[in-house]
Amino acid sequence: MLAGALALFAGCGREQTGERSGAELESRAPAAGRSDQRFPELLNVRPIHTGPRTYDFMVMVSSPYDSPERYADGWRVLTVEGRVLGVKRLAHPHPHEQPFWRRQTRVRVPTGVRRVQLEGHDSRNGFGGKRLAVTLP
Repeated sequence: MLAGALALFAGCGREQTGERSGAELESRAPAAGRSDQRFPELLNVRPIHTGPRTYDFMVMVSSPYDSPERYADGWRVLTVEGRVLGVKRLAHPHPHEQPFWRRQTRVRVPTGVRRVQLEGHDSRNGFGGKRLAVTLP
């Protein structure tokens, strides 16, 4: 499944990666396509250590409700205490590419922070839904 999901990651053409990391991969089961879903569901996250206190995040997003009128348009990375470390914005819907992978680059993480959480953003409803926590490598 991960190989198939990584193939989907290249879907937009602007963001691609061939990197592999031994970083911890945390996931949840995919959501059934619910019309009442208010926020995108973040299914998987893979943190990649790219430099001193700097990480990239590979994120699998599920938003079965995506349409030009309303779609998953990003997420944010936060400390466990709720401090925002970075925000990723997506420019368009992905209705025919569900779930999909995207990458957030160059997120600066303070010294001593070992665990972060990610929260999805919906173009109409803003930030919300269940946060996905991950331990940094």
